[in-house]
Amino acid sequence: MCIFRDENPIIQKDFGGSTIKLEIPFDSKYKYQASVHKTPDNKIFVCCKGAPDRVLAMCKSVNNNGNEIAIDDNIKNQIMSANEKFAKLGRRVLAFS
Repeated sequence: MCIFRDENPIIQKDFGGSTIKLEIPFDSKYKYQASVHKTPDNKIFVCCKGAPDRVLAMCKSVNNNGNEIAIDDNIKNQIMSANEKFAKLGRRVLAFS
């Protein structure tokens, strides 16, 4: 059971008798997965997870201890450097947004 998913379900739409979830399943070609959710107060948001370079390319800012910071080349380099360090240790790294 996932409380987050229970409280913030993926949006589903009916099209011609079929129910379609608003999501992009993981595909090795794109290297990410995304889904559109609705909060209890009817706000809409998108969750994305996948390869750090792919997810980072879709982001404009990062959250650093509650502070929103615009992504610049320095931040991109820091994130990708950390990713490379983990990869060299044989760790798999996923980015979330």
